[in-house]
Amino acid sequence: MPAKQSPADTLTFGNHVCQPVKKSPPPKQQDKMLNIIASTRHLLHKAKTAVLEPIYGRSPLKRAEHMFKASFGRNINWEKPTAFVEKLRWIQFRTDPTMRTRLADKLAAREHIISQGLADILVPLYGTWKSPHDIPWDELPRSLVLKTSHGSGDAVIVHDKDTVNRKAITRHFSKALAKPYGRYYAETHYKPIPRYILAEKLLHNDAAFSRSIVDYKFYCCNGNPILCMVCANRTSITSHDMQRFFYDIEWQRHNDWVTPATTDDTAVPRPHSLDQMIDICRKLSKGIPFVRIDLYESDGATYFSEFTFSPDAYKPFPISETAFAILSEKLELPEPDFNIP
Repeated sequence: MPAKQSPADTLTFGNHVCQPVKKSPPPKQQDKMLNIIASTRHLLHKAKTAVLEPIYGRSPLKRAEHMFKASFGRNINWEKPTAFVEKLRWIQFRTDPTMRTRLADKLAAREHIISQGLADILVPLYGTWKSPHDIPWDELPRSLVLKTSHGSGDAVIVHDKDTVNRKAITRHFSKALAKPYGRYYAETHYKPIPRYILAEKLLHNDAAFSRSIVDYKFYCCNGNPILCMVCANRTSITSHDMQRFFYDIEWQRHNDWVTPATTDDTAVPRPHSLDQMIDICRKLSKGIPFVRIDLYESDGATYFSEFTFSPDAYKPFPISETAFAILSEKLELPEPDFNIP
């Protein structure tokens, strides 16, 4: 995922920013406490995940049912699902996951984009490697983005390869490649994806209203983009620490589509390439019951980010009940391939 673009000697690790070479001035006491709290929560979550992830991995179906009940206060209705997340879980366990796995794979997704005649929306790719030890730093441009083919939230933004802490990057991606991404929240389509490191071009941020490059996340149902979540001003503390704005495809703002409802009056201009973005989403989501298609706009061009089939890991956040109801109404279930055991 894109992160706040930092000074040249700054290294961004997924959702965290560290200073590998130079020390920053001491932060204010309040900021220091917030960072301590965030770091503590992160460590506690890592410890919890390490203990529970293998347990959840043994029965993804039970984990999915437990998550749904914890969020919505009732069991999943496998026969007649009605809620949006409920329908997504139905699709997950009752239809063939082959297509979802292929498109969630960041390398295979590129091949699919090319097959659809949309090669021009791909972010330039510098290389792929099975191990961080194989990264040929001398052959790479000064700035770039590193990410895994099978995960999310593990991207590293390198602003200057000559000052970056390469040992820290090696440790980071050794862990990321070993991680069975998706197991904790029962996102089973990630499991078969081959694990690689990708290096892509670092895109320029055009948006005056955002410190970070803006994500335009289109929620699509069978060829129809329904709504767009705009993610801006990401910070280094957590992936949820950002501004979110919801728009329909006519670019009308809906503050009640985000939870908690926002009164933020930040002006988000209509993307210059909105019409192209909508056409891209229609083409790429055709024949797919649901997919979120994430796009960027940089230097006047549209770029593809990723396909997402389990937005926010099937959790009821940050979309409001109002927006969920709209998505649920538009999401038509296909014929099942499997029965629930």
